[in-house]
Amino acid sequence: MKFTKSFFLLLLFWFVSTLIADTIVLQNGLEGYDGCNDSYIYVNRSSSNYGSLDSLSAKYDMIYYGGGFTIYRKRVVIRFDLSSIPEHTEITNATLSLYAYSDDYPEQNRLRDCSNKKNDKGNDTKELYKLTSCWIDTLVTWRSPWEKNGGDFVEFALIDSNDNSEVQVWENFDVTSTVKSHALCPAENFGFIIKFRRRSRCNVNYYSSEHSDQEKRPKLAVTFKQDVEAPDVKVSSPAEGQVLKQGDFCEIEWNAIDNVIVASRAIHFSPDGSTWSLIDSTAGNTGAFRWKVPLIASTNCRIRVTAFDPAGNAGHNISGIFTIEKPAGINPERFSTIFPRNYKVIVINASGRTVASFKNEKEIAGGLPNGVYYIKTFTKNSSFVKKTAVMK
Repeated sequence: MKFTKSFFLLLLFWFVSTLIADTIVLQNGLEGYDGCNDSYIYVNRSSSNYGSLDSLSAKYDMIYYGGGFTIYRKRVVIRFDLSSIPEHTEITNATLSLYAYSDDYPEQNRLRDCSNKKNDKGNDTKELYKLTSCWIDTLVTWRSPWEKNGGDFVEFALIDSNDNSEVQVWENFDVTSTVKSHALCPAENFGFIIKFRRRSRCNVNYYSSEHSDQEKRPKLAVTFKQDVEAPDVKVSSPAEGQVLKQGDFCEIEWNAIDNVIVASRAIHFSPDGSTWSLIDSTAGNTGAFRWKVPLIASTNCRIRVTAFDPAGNAGHNISGIFTIEKPAGINPERFSTIFPRNYKVIVINASGRTVASFKNEKEIAGGLPNGVYYIKTFTKNSSFVKKTAVMK
């Protein structure tokens, strides 16, 4: 069998990726970790807290009692502290695992009971949502601290899964995208809520982080790798062949993306493609910057935007070649023979301040520093303004 060069490169990439990947398991009692908080909330005992119990319960059931239905709802709330995940890493996978167990009642072999599937196909779905409010495991109830009873969470479920697994096993939830965002912004990490869809008639119990068997406590397995990938940058403005005027403003525009996040960026200008001067450098990635065009005339100008990620990887892109030219108007040090008789002239700088004024002089002396100016001329019947630049 003949192997191509592309095959070996792909194999090398896989091998290197495997070497730099690592997995950390967050579970109370494992290697000193104590950052998992959990409880469950119960609508029928809406002011009760269950944070000190060794079990968690998710339930939706309707039971008929003498002329009406009573609805039972329980929801699991759980959160993991992610601060032990190393900085400047790319999270590639995150799996939340809860251990489901059976009960000890002789008339019922297990606590999981999804008996109404034949009438409500698909309604046995277990849903996992991202919580949006802070809570404390030893205080949380159905009513508190939520703005809405039963928990504050995002509108759409992160995970929908039919409850068809057995008991005495781990139930796994893929929470990769949410853990990524929580790791980047810990202030938004309020954890998850697990509940059953309405009319599901399902009940499942899990071991909590308080359970005596440490190995069966809730756990979050996070796979990550050292971030060696630089941001990808594309400059869209100024465009190739664009002509800018000295002293005008130009929107420098770019698009920068990164496998983790773009942490900061720097913008440089070159009048010749080889020498560069810094225009601006700041945190964040706004995608645009309002730039005042310098008083330089060149047909070989370029803009370079460099983006940095939290690991210090840098990616850059250089714009197409554009031109900077002098603005239309006059450009001497001394203004003369261009004004009509009986005139008045005022010279205004770029800040709007009048820096000189003249009236009925044959020649107007210069001496102004380099910069952009607006020359306003008044005659008996009219006035007009011209823009000019002084360069010495």
